[in-house]
Amino acid sequence: MPTYDFTCKSCNHQFSLFTSISGKKEAKCPKCGSQELTQRMTGFLYAKSGGGNNSGSSCSGGSCSGCSGC
Repeated sequence: MPTYDFTCKSCNHQFSLFTSISGKKEAKCPKCGSQELTQRMTGFLYAKSGGGNNSGSSCSGGSCSGCSGC
């Protein structure tokens, strides 16, 4: 399931919600209970399964333990 980031229009509280796409439609602010939310644009993580080169991860050029010189 993806994580969605929201800002509440009523109280300006920012929060993240780990839910399905259909659950996103029923999201409520955990602070005030309002359903008037704005979804914030955020990045995403890409996790490559298996071994090998970790390109696409946050490797810092050979200093991580799983790095193969990316």
